[in-house]
Formats: sequence, structure tokens, C-alpha cells
Amino acid sequence: MHRILVEEKRWIGETRSCTPSNYCMLLPGPEAHQLAIYIGWLLHRTRGGIVAGTLFVLPGVISLGVLSWVYATLATLAECRDSSSG
Repeated sequence: MHRILVEEKRWIGETRSCTPSNYCMLLPGPEAHQLAIYIGWLLHRTRGGIVAGTLFVLPGVISLGVLSWVYATLATLAECRDSSSG
């Protein structure tokens, strides 16, 4: 994350990336999520922080939703198959 933000994209400088990283290591929770929110806030204030935090979590929420739906569908099909064979 540091390499992309500081060296490749040049969105923030080296000094601005070290301090938030150190603070995020002290806070409870995933460090990468907290840094994404901070970078979003740094670039676009409150709206940027909200968008960055949401987009960071969104792929996991979608994949868990799809996996839950698949599990519920297959469990229902297996339940119907077991009751019809008995």
C-alpha cells in the first residue's frame, strides 16, 4: 500500500505516510482499512473517507453475500432431496 500510494501514484509524501501508519498500528482493527479511510479523507475530506472505507469493504460484503446465498440454496435443495427419498 505504501509503495503504491507514495512511489507510484504520488498521492501523498513519505512524511505523511509514516505517521498515519504508526497510529493505525496502535488502533484496534485492520490497519489497511484504516489507512484507506485516512488516505480518502486526506485527498477528499469526509466524502473521500466514506467512499474509500465503503469501497474497501464492499468486495468482501459482496463475496460473503454470494457465498451465503449459494449455501442457503444448496442446503434447501439437499433438504428437499432427503425428505423425498424417505
